[in-house]
Amino acid sequence: LKNNQTVSCFFAIHDDEQKIIKAFVLFYNSMTDRIASVHLLPNTYSIFIKGGKQDFYILSETYAAGISKEEIKNGISKLLGTQINYYLFMSKNNLIKYVDLVGGIEIFTEEISIPAKYIYYPSGIINLDGDKTIEYLTLKKNNENEYEELKRDEIFIRSVITLKETFQDLFNEKIISEHIYPLWNTNLSLNDILIFYNQINTRFLQGVSNYSRNFVSIIVYCDRDIKNNKTIFLPKKSGFWVKKEIKETLTALEIKEVKEIGNKITVQVLNGTDIVGFAGRCKRYLESYGFDVIETGN
Repeated sequence: LKNNQTVSCFFAIHDDEQKIIKAFVLFYNSMTDRIASVHLLPNTYSIFIKGGKQDFYILSETYAAGISKEEIKNGISKLLGTQINYYLFMSKNNLIKYVDLVGGIEIFTEEISIPAKYIYYPSGIINLDGDKTIEYLTLKKNNENEYEELKRDEIFIRSVITLKETFQDLFNEKIISEHIYPLWNTNLSLNDILIFYNQINTRFLQGVSNYSRNFVSIIVYCDRDIKNNKTIFLPKKSGFWVKKEIKETLTALEIKEVKEIGNKITVQVLNGTDIVGFAGRCKRYLESYGFDVIETGN
């Protein structure tokens, strides 16, 4: 990664029929270590190119329709008004394998209860295995709008980019090469991935592990419509709003965090439960929102 370079990647999770069920873009600046995400509704209706011809497609159906991964990425680039460097597609089953391989995903959630579907998540910090991660990302609560689901995607991304204390036990070149990289369908070469891993590992050794600090999240808001008896979502103002938002965000990513001690909120976290390590987990969560946790204990 070059100094002050912002790299970007379009991520898509699809089911067995190659229907895209989750889509988002991550932007990472290598100088400031700041990350931004852009979340898209699967039914976003936009322009893509297939076989040299340009037409409108529903994002969720593009992959199954035979549009190449490169052209899907390029279509999202045009929608967002900025070039996206890479793509990474992963099947739902491979996401389950990945999450289980890294020991689960730790999230902070409100209480979610859907008795009819036997779904229950207690409020607080919980660890999701692969199956529970898919359930969490795709569940639909009663009377919930589409954007509430995208907010859970944001929580998921925050968790993924907050490296665990066991990062070096979970990841090394052999594990990545033999077990993780084969789960991905990407235009990133294995060598690209290993270079990126080694740079992140170097930062980890220098104390940089929480990439959710000063994290920026953008949702592509849309207007609901009906097309061929299907619900579609048209980006508001033909996408001009989100293009402006992303341009401002990419500029902000290049600015390092300014620590104003006088305005910093400092807290002490004490564990009053019987859960070992709970204070440390709360510390990492609070720090992701900019709090300065000065001490943890029991």
